[in-house]
Amino acid sequence: IVVEKLKKNLRNTQRLIEKDFSVAQSFLDTQKQRKHTPKESSPEDMDIDSDNLQDLLTHLYSLKQKTLYSKNRWKDLVTMFRSAAYTLVGLPSNPLIYTLIETGISSLKTHACTSDNIEDYNKNCPICNSKALKILSKDLPYSYHTISHLICRISGAKMDDNNPPMCLPNGYVYSYSALKAMADQNQNIVVCPRTGDSFAFADCKKLYIV
Repeated sequence: IVVEKLKKNLRNTQRLIEKDFSVAQSFLDTQKQRKHTPKESSPEDMDIDSDNLQDLLTHLYSLKQKTLYSKNRWKDLVTMFRSAAYTLVGLPSNPLIYTLIETGISSLKTHACTSDNIEDYNKNCPICNSKALKILSKDLPYSYHTISHLICRISGAKMDDNNPPMCLPNGYVYSYSALKAMADQNQNIVVCPRTGDSFAFADCKKLYIV
């Protein structure tokens, strides 16, 4: 397969060269016929002979074909060879580790990961806390969850029956364990990390998710 593709590429290049030579030769023959045909000529026309015209066409031709023989063509050849080799042995064009990383990112990515507000980020989320993973996740789909989980913004712990969500009077929700630890260190006063408001721990209400 690789050899056939290389042969096809060489044949296409040869056809382009033969076509350009044919066009140049036809143009040169036309100019020679006009030279031998009696007509009124300008001084500029008198200075151009067949040899100069041929040199000019050769120069223009070399510029046009320069790209076909440039060193960048070797890079194209390497790319073609790798693509054909991967297809031959059934390997993906990208390393398998890239596919695994993208799969893992897609299973974790949420709308909070791409939010412009840094307060929406989760302290335990690898995408929220890694600039490199955030860039990789830019074009990847969001994760699909049929069951939602509440994560405490203070501790990063999951809120469940053993660590229920607690609602502050200002409407923000945090986990019981995080607010309890804060209240024990601050004379039963909790401080909302988002707004800075202070409340008594007794004013916090247990939240039930239906």
